[in-house]
Amino acid sequence: MSGAMTLTTGDAATGDSGSLTLETGNAVSGTGGNVVMSVGSADTGTGGSMTLASGSSSASDGGTISLTAGLSSASDGGIVSISGGSTTSGSGGALTLSSGSGSVTGGAVSLVGG
Repeated sequence: MSGAMTLTTGDAATGDSGSLTLETGNAVSGTGGNVVMSVGSADTGTGGSMTLASGSSSASDGGTISLTAGLSSASDGGIVSISGGSTTSGSGGALTLSSGSGSVTGGAVSLVGG
């Protein structure tokens, strides 16, 4: 097993808990910095998984996950691409888009073009 890394902020008994910001710098005459997150591959077992989850709340709304591609004032806007995994020896990876269930009604699923 290779080394694990854990990066956390502290809990709070009262008030807000710690925040975590990961960002790269701006470029004046070049390309802005990239952020790359990836998980490990495996040659005999299952490849690593990645989970992105927002916070829960017992007193208010749950947290939000927002994926937004970059704005451009000179060319095309950025692209958000989500896809299932490919394979050469079985079924391709599935893509599931679902909304949350609720005690009154389930959440809406909306796909809107620009």
